[in-house]
Amino acid sequence: MAEEQKNRVGKKVVLITLLIILALIITYVIAYFTALKVISKPEENKDSQEKEVIKRGIVYSLGEFLTNLNDKGYIKLQLELEVKDKETAASMENRKAELRNKINAILRSKTKSEVSGKEGMDNLRTTIKVELNRLLGEEVILDVFFTDIIVH
Repeated sequence: MAEEQKNRVGKKVVLITLLIILALIITYVIAYFTALKVISKPEENKDSQEKEVIKRGIVYSLGEFLTNLNDKGYIKLQLELEVKDKETAASMENRKAELRNKINAILRSKTKSEVSGKEGMDNLRTTIKVELNRLLGEEVILDVFFTDIIVH
C-alpha cells in the first residue's frame, strides 16, 4: 500500500511537471508570435510612409502678395502651391501672371474678418485652390501653402 501511494505521488509529480512544461511552452509560443507581430508593424508603417512621400507633388512658388482687402485692411502673404508633377509646374510658369492676377482678385474680394483666424485662412486656402484649378481647367493643384502671413 505504501508503494502504491508513492507510485500515485510519483505520477502526480510527473503530471504536474508535464503540465508546467506544457504551460511554459504555450507561453513561449504566444510571446514569440506577439513579439514577431509587434516588430513587423514598424515596417508596415515605413512602407505606408514611403507611399505617402511618393504621393506628394512638387511645390511651386508664386511669390509674395501684398494687396488691400475689401475693407480698410491689407494682407501680405507668401504663397506656395503643391502641384501634381514637374510638367505641371513648368506649364504654370508660362501662366504665372494669370495665376497671380486671379489670386490678387480673390484677396481683394475678402474682408479682414473673412481672412482672420484659422477658419478664415482655411477658407481662403480652399477658395484659391478651387479657383486656380478652375482657371487651369483641371485638378492640378493639390494644396495651397501660406508660408508668411500678415493681416492688418
